Amino acid sequence: MDNLASAQDALLREKSQFILQVTHELRGPIAALLGYHEMILKGITGEITSETRSTLTRANLRTQRLLAIVDEMLDFARMESEEPGKSQSKFSSIRKEIQTIFEQYASEAKERDVNLINQVPEQSDFDANRDLFHMVFCNLLTNAIKYSPSGGNVTVTASPREGGVKIGVEDEGM
Repeated sequence: MDNLASAQDALLREKSQFILQVTHELRGPIAALLGYHEMILKGITGEITSETRSTLTRANLRTQRLLAIVDEMLDFARMESEEPGKSQSKFSSIRKEIQTIFEQYASEAKERDVNLINQVPEQSDFDANRDLFHMVFCNLLTNAIKYSPSGGNVTVTASPREGGVKIGVEDEGM
């Protein structure tokens, strides 16, 4: 049974290494494409019509989103390719961890007139991959801020569950 689990772990790491390599190879051409878009939009290649500018701006936004997806895949593949348990760390306080992340997004929330509310109990703690937690939580928080109406609230809660903690991110958007 241990040999099977070990083989499965090795296979998962190999898969993650493959994804890491492929996404790394995709990142270069996408970043170059984004650079070309930006050069053209800045007028470095000459004058462009307003219709071309509009079309290129939309293409640039899509390319930026594609690059963000590739970067997220790279981050995830890097974390998944590590030895099991290597990145595990005990959060002494999820509440403090979330408050630290709130501070990073305070200006974005203020700009959109969104209140960040941390309702996580003081005693909440758990073992987790810190990088993966930050990646997932920041993605949820960014979306919640983006889709909340002006004057809205983004509330984070946590409650113990068997073998872990359930963390909730609630916004007042659609």
